Amino acid sequence: MERAIKECLGDQYLYAHNSTFRKVRDAAIEVGVRYSAADTSFWRDYQVCSLFCLQSILDSKVIPFIDNAPSLARLLSKVYRDFALNATLLLQIVKRNFLLHESAHCVANAIASGIERKEGEWNSQAEYDVRMAIVAEAFAGVVERLAFATPILHSFPARLVCIYNSLSA
Repeated sequence: MERAIKECLGDQYLYAHNSTFRKVRDAAIEVGVRYSAADTSFWRDYQVCSLFCLQSILDSKVIPFIDNAPSLARLLSKVYRDFALNATLLLQIVKRNFLLHESAHCVANAIASGIERKEGEWNSQAEYDVRMAIVAEAFAGVVERLAFATPILHSFPARLVCIYNSLSA
């Protein structure tokens, strides 16, 4: 499980039990993607407004993430024993990661980079770029839906893990 990210809440579980999640992660790594929790200006930009960071992710092949699993464990060790952490509270207070979605974008970009724009088929390079971006976004959304439609994920804890690793779950 060397490609699973133990610092991301639920990532090891999804990598081990969800073939779509695993295949997209493996494909992303094969095209040169790296995952980073390093505190850089890019990482901070992503935490503030991830929507504007997609092109930087595609150019750098670095997907930022929050190391929420060790942080949550550390913080929970400091609260009272009778503190009840239910799913609703967990969803409200713990920052999520979108590694599957961003990985799918990187895989789509790698595939699309091999498709050249033919003269006459598109009005402009800009139109082609916009259409390819729409296709990539659709691909990322479909990948997430397929990954999280897996029967193993129908239990509540497994579903919660999906929510922590998905933009659209």
